[in-house]
Amino acid sequence: MTQISGHSYVTCYHPTDDEEWCEVKVKWIHSYDPGDYYDPPYEETEIEEVRLIALNDKPVARGTEVPDWVTYDELMEGINIMEDGYDGDDN
Repeated sequence: MTQISGHSYVTCYHPTDDEEWCEVKVKWIHSYDPGDYYDPPYEETEIEEVRLIALNDKPVARGTEVPDWVTYDELMEGINIMEDGYDGDDN
């Protein structure tokens, strides 16, 4: 199995208020196993950490909680393993 880790910057928008959005840094791990004759291929991306970077284009203090309207699905959609920051962890 191969694992790589990286990070993505994702912009999330409030579901009902068009004037509220945030930017978060998502640290992730992507696991891949090509499979073989007996086992099918396996691929999974897991989120390790989500950190709020800015709210409405204004930087926030480190440790500020991510707004509750940010969804897991929105974070996963924002991750692009091929283009985003690969951290060089290849196990």
